[in-house]
Amino acid sequence: MGTIGYAIASGILGFVGGLVLWLIKRDRRSLTYKVVASGEFPREGTSGKYFVCTLRNSGNRPIEAIAYRLTIRGGQIESTKFSLPELIRIHAQDDSRLEGNISLLNPEEELDATVTIVGATSESALDMHARAVGTTAQPPKSYAIPESLLVGVTATAVVAAATTLWTTFRQSEVTRKIELIGGEVSGLKKGPEGPFSITEFEHRIEEQRRAVAREQDEVNRGKPDREELIFSILNRNGLGNLLPRLLSTGDELPYWKTGLFLLHSYLVDKKNASKYVKVLDELSKAEEITPSSLGWILYLAGKIEQDQGNSARAFAFFERCKKQAPLMYDHLMAQDGSYDLRALQKVISAARLTKSD
Repeated sequence: MGTIGYAIASGILGFVGGLVLWLIKRDRRSLTYKVVASGEFPREGTSGKYFVCTLRNSGNRPIEAIAYRLTIRGGQIESTKFSLPELIRIHAQDDSRLEGNISLLNPEEELDATVTIVGATSESALDMHARAVGTTAQPPKSYAIPESLLVGVTATAVVAAATTLWTTFRQSEVTRKIELIGGEVSGLKKGPEGPFSITEFEHRIEEQRRAVAREQDEVNRGKPDREELIFSILNRNGLGNLLPRLLSTGDELPYWKTGLFLLHSYLVDKKNASKYVKVLDELSKAEEITPSSLGWILYLAGKIEQDQGNSARAFAFFERCKKQAPLMYDHLMAQDGSYDLRALQKVISAARLTKSD
């Protein structure tokens, strides 16, 4: 490659590098939003639903005086909670509409609004509109080419130009290394049953054997059983007195059964709601819990928070259930109407009265 070629390549490299710097440094005023909806749930003789609306300053400059409007289609607004209430001004509100102003969002800052509605149906939805001087909020997925992608492409071009220069200088050495690697690859052999050699297969078997041996060693050294772990969690959260009754339900304590027992105990001991939720949350983090039991435990924690009127925390547990055990989430949400805690509380109370008589 001659002097002229080096000059051209260096010029391209400088131009592309300058373009990348301009894209990064230029002023960008941008708002993006997303709306996440929960499934329907029973709500005092009707159906309820949650919407979590997130507005984000996705630019690199502060944005002031943002006008917003939330509109409900199918249902009536019961309550609204904002993550940054000090920034919110509400100018108009009725059963299906909320309008106001957000004083300021700094770059990369987000504001969440949790809207609870009643009279919900499967068609209920929430529309969000927000705008400020120089920008109108858009969903995060749009047909425009994302600026990050454009920066990535230009950065790739810089790397490509630099690689071309380096390859030209060191072509002979690169060629030699490729030939060496090719010789090593051609020396690899496949086993008769697949792409792994017998040595690799034996190595994997040995790893599994060691894992089983480690587990057995932990048992021999007194690794706590599930019952001991459950007791320590109950005791740590001030509910150790429940263990005798829990043990009386059977010889084993699977996590799903423990969760159901805690839900029934909560219905007659609601003043300790936070303790029951904390225990369920810790049970969901047990190493050996199965995915279906994990989904069940998270769902029950969400139902207790929902019964306590903590919409945002209930929604967070339901979202964890949906993410970590999606099939169990679908199963439970299809039957959510059957898990009415108030109706269940009446049944349990009636049974306790009958037993006392």
